[in-house]
Amino acid sequence: MNLLELNVPQKIRQQEDSNPLIGLLTTLRRQWLPATIVFVGVFGISAYLASRQKPLYEASGELIFKVDRAARLTGIGDEEKKQTNLQTEARVILSAPVVELAVKSLDPAFKDIDITDGLSVIPSPDTNILKVSYQSENPKEPAEVVNALMKSYIANDLQANQAESVTARKFILSQLPNVEKDLVDSELALRRFKEKNRVTALAQESSSSIGVVIGTDKQITDLKAQISNLEASIRAMRSRLGISTNQATLLSTLSASEPVKQTFAELQKVEQQLAVQSTQYSDGHPIIKRLKRQQTTLQTLLQQRVAEVIGGGKSINSKDLQVGGLDLALMSDLVKSEINRSGLQQQLDTLERSLNTYSDRLRVIPKLEQEQQSLERKIAVNRITYESLLKRLQEVQLVENQKVSNARVLSSAVEPTQPIASKLKSNLMMSGLLGLAVAIATAIALQSMDTLLRTTDDLERAFDSYPLLGVLPKFGRKWVGRQDAIVCAEPGSQISETYRMLQTKLEFLNANCPLKVILITSSVPSEGKSTVSANLAAIAAQLGKHVLLIDTDMRHPSQHAIWDIPHGLGLTDLLAGQTPEGSVIHTVIPNLNLLLAGKLPSNTLSLSLLKSQRMSALMEKWADIYDYVILDTPPLLPVADAMVLSKQADGVLIVARPELLSSPDASVAKKLLDKSDINVLGLVANGATPRVYYKYRHYAPTESSKKLKRLKPS
Repeated sequence: MNLLELNVPQKIRQQEDSNPLIGLLTTLRRQWLPATIVFVGVFGISAYLASRQKPLYEASGELIFKVDRAARLTGIGDEEKKQTNLQTEARVILSAPVVELAVKSLDPAFKDIDITDGLSVIPSPDTNILKVSYQSENPKEPAEVVNALMKSYIANDLQANQAESVTARKFILSQLPNVEKDLVDSELALRRFKEKNRVTALAQESSSSIGVVIGTDKQITDLKAQISNLEASIRAMRSRLGISTNQATLLSTLSASEPVKQTFAELQKVEQQLAVQSTQYSDGHPIIKRLKRQQTTLQTLLQQRVAEVIGGGKSINSKDLQVGGLDLALMSDLVKSEINRSGLQQQLDTLERSLNTYSDRLRVIPKLEQEQQSLERKIAVNRITYESLLKRLQEVQLVENQKVSNARVLSSAVEPTQPIASKLKSNLMMSGLLGLAVAIATAIALQSMDTLLRTTDDLERAFDSYPLLGVLPKFGRKWVGRQDAIVCAEPGSQISETYRMLQTKLEFLNANCPLKVILITSSVPSEGKSTVSANLAAIAAQLGKHVLLIDTDMRHPSQHAIWDIPHGLGLTDLLAGQTPEGSVIHTVIPNLNLLLAGKLPSNTLSLSLLKSQRMSALMEKWADIYDYVILDTPPLLPVADAMVLSKQADGVLIVARPELLSSPDASVAKKLLDKSDINVLGLVANGATPRVYYKYRHYAPTESSKKLKRLKPS
């Protein structure tokens, strides 16, 4: 609800938390004195040292570097050499050998001077030029140092180049024989490989072999088709003749022999005569006998003629010789077909052997190519290495014989006539920036070591889970009325309005169950809890509420001083049963009764009295009689009295004072409250200096406004 909003606007707090610049300004405001002292000290010392500086003289020279070294002059060398690394060369110029060589060439007075302090070597952008500069209080020294340094660098570079060339030449000469031997060995290995595997050009061989294989395979297919046709024709002719091919061959051969034909004709003639005569004569007849003798003689002669034609060991029935002209032509065709088939079969066998030979070669060629390529790669690598070493040897010998540096003097240094521009203004500016930086760092360091909660915002962050119910301003002691009971002396003042707002917020915290017993405490002593208790009780009484204010701080009671009442009997006497209730309760203003702490008991006795049944009974009684019972208790951290009494209160109000309460104490107090399951109503910032309060102080009545001038924050 709106009544629970803080007295400081929420937007201002959010800006201060989120804006680091506001946080820095706050830190500087808090630590302004040490920060100012540090700034003045650092700036003063720096300005004094800057004003004491003597004028400096500066001389500069330039060195230009070649893209290549001697190779650019000779035309021999890599075309892709990179430009000289100017940053590296700048470090070389500032190296100890070059500086020592330059110092040796200078006046002996330079031996005790470290010239590197005034030296600077800067590369010129987008060029191969180095600018060498030297500053000194003596106008004659800069030019001498710069020129000597550039000469010593060139001399050192020549010496380094020659030394590198000699070392490179020796190394190359030591490697050349080995590389040459590797090249010869690899070439010899390739030659042996070709001789062993009968290799000339594997790529061409592979291509031609593939063509041969394809052609041979086609020929084989054609021959197989022809043979198949001939075999079918041969089978048909055999079936018709009823003889084998061999028999057909023999008969065909005999049919072509004239002696066999004549003898066979004579035999047939005798056999015909014998057949005719056998019908007329008996077997014993001389004619029959003569014809049989002729038949036998002719058969024998026929077999002889057959043997002469077809060779010995083969015989043929004379009946088989009785072949007609048609059968004889068919037998001739059969013999020819068989001869053709045999010839084609031989061609087929030859082609298949050739095909197998080429196929086997083709299967070996990939492996041979791999081996050949491996050998050729070795030869190529060895040849490149060998040729590269020869080329490098020539380059190194040329560089070794030439006295050319990779840099030359573009412009020599000239003795300056005027000192360089004074840097007093820039030094003073740098001194101011340095002082400001150190001052800010000092303020931040001091602030980080400061554990006190300085502002209301710090209090809110420390007690982040509790609402801030009010911000009570800081005021002085010189005002009219009783000490610290300002609401009684100035009921119309803005401070009194602040307490009224606090009391109103407490009423609205729980409208369904009004607060009756309110315990007011703090984390540590001196945070103003007793003052807040007294003024809050007085405001409630002024608003017509019947209020009982009880001082339960038995060790350091203060309500008697606030209300200017003698310290006498009080709560301890009442709890001990030593005095009646009516004799210890005082009416300080209308509607406000006060119960003092009483005699000071021991710590153990005070805690036992507060935890007694008598105390509980009295609290229940007073809660029924009064509208408000306000308990002014001891702080949380030193003693346990507040924690014991909190069990009998409807709520606890925490009073915290900026610049008194530390962050660790606030953290411990908050943890103690959170773990005790206590109803914490909220937080009251006491003794703060909120801008909002003084912004609206003109709204107070005229007389009160005049008196408020005396209540300005101390």
